[in-house]
Amino acid sequence: MKKEVIIDINAFAGNEEETIIVTTDGFFEGDGENYTLFYSEGGELKGSETTLQVENGGETVKMTRRGEYTSQLFLENKKRHMCIYSTPYGQMQMAIYTNYIISDVTEKGGSLEMDYIIDFGNQITENHMMIKIREA
Repeated sequence: MKKEVIIDINAFAGNEEETIIVTTDGFFEGDGENYTLFYSEGGELKGSETTLQVENGGETVKMTRRGEYTSQLFLENKKRHMCIYSTPYGQMQMAIYTNYIISDVTEKGGSLEMDYIIDFGNQITENHMMIKIREA
């Protein structure tokens, strides 16, 4: 059953000077082992819709963004995957290596933590994202 939630996102890329902190409304469905979050982006990505699918107790995460900037990232513990990032200026391919995914989400909410490296045109950035889900 899909329910309304409040989602807190704290993410940084490269160094902590590039920190993004967002609180947004969204929707959650699932059982903790497998679940999906739906939310709208803000800032320069305003108007974009993001779907975050977490499966196998947090072993895999698929993050899909639709809008002016479209992407689909696939994260899997200790594995590397190729992904596509589309902008109004064209598509780019990038590699994602996931250091770790930690999930303690239940049907009532919880947290999801991801640490991963993006290789984007031979520019490498370390990324860390913490998502907290709570009932609205």
